[in-house]
Amino acid sequence: MTREDVMRTANRGRLIFFGLLAVVLLLEILFSDLGSLARLEIVAAELGLTPETERSRLWTLISFGSMGALGSLLCVVALLSSRLVARVGLPLAVLGVTAYGLYQVFSATTQLASEWRLPIAFVGCVYVAIGLVTWWIGRGILEEKS
Repeated sequence: MTREDVMRTANRGRLIFFGLLAVVLLLEILFSDLGSLARLEIVAAELGLTPETERSRLWTLISFGSMGALGSLLCVVALLSSRLVARVGLPLAVLGVTAYGLYQVFSATTQLASEWRLPIAFVGCVYVAIGLVTWWIGRGILEEKS
């Protein structure tokens, strides 16, 4: 197998990863975060928050999730055409996903009702891990043809 074949295979894997990451983040925004905004009072009561606090928490999550999704889409563009886009896309994706996770952990430990702390903190830790994996997978985009 030649170096070009190995790079083509690696890029295909990166393309799948960043495409799936963008889809997951967009679905999270649409169905979880925006969906919770649609029934704000009910969700806030379940989480032990005021509607204003929950609204603020959701908009923060939407912002970080959007940042991660945009960065992931830019990485897809970088893999398909211009590698220079990865210089913006990869850090944006990593920062968005990691910040999303860290904010989930922060809000779980400081704001949410006790029965929601562990599950939401766990979800946050998963997103932080995904942020680390995103950097690890994406750095190859920067190293190849910068």
